[in-house]
Amino acid sequence: MNFRLLKEIVQRVEKMYEFGFSEKDQIIELVKFLYDSSNGKLLEYFFIIDEIRRDELKKEKQILYGGLEDAMHNLSSYSSTLEKNPRKIKTLDKILFDESNGNIAFLIRIAKAYFPSGTYDGCSEKGIYFFNKFCKILLRHKEQYLNGESTEWAKQHDYYEYIKLVIKKHK
Repeated sequence: MNFRLLKEIVQRVEKMYEFGFSEKDQIIELVKFLYDSSNGKLLEYFFIIDEIRRDELKKEKQILYGGLEDAMHNLSSYSSTLEKNPRKIKTLDKILFDESNGNIAFLIRIAKAYFPSGTYDGCSEKGIYFFNKFCKILLRHKEQYLNGESTEWAKQHDYYEYIKLVIKKHK
C-alpha cells in the first residue's frame, strides 16, 4: 500500500468534510482509493470487514452469556441458601450489594448484558431494584473505575465506556 498516497487521500477526505461534502461522497473517495490500491481486488476488503463484524458480534454474545451465567449462579446461590439458611441471605446481599465495596466486577457483567443502554427502560420491578442498587454502588465508587486503581481493569475488560455511560445517565 502506498502510504504517501493514503496520507493524501485522508487529507482530501478531511477537506471534503470541512467543505460539507456528504458522508457518502467521502466514503466513495476512500473506496476508490482502496479499489485502486488493491489492484481491483476490493472484494477481499469486504471479507475483512465481515470478519470484523463477526468479531464484534462474538464479543456481544460473550457479554450476554457472561451476564446470564453470573445471574444464574447468583440466583442458584440465593435459592439454595434460602432453603438451607435464610439468615445467610444477608451475607450474600452484603457480598453483592454492600455500598461500601459492592462487587462491581460481578454486578457489571449482569448490568451490561441486561441494561446495555445504561437505563432500565421497560424492565421488571426486580430488574429496576437490581439496576438501582448497581448504580448506587457504581456512583459511590466512580473515581475508582474512571481515574483510580480499577481503571485499567475496567478498560481491559471492556467496561470503561459502559461505566461512563451509566454514570452520565444517573448522576
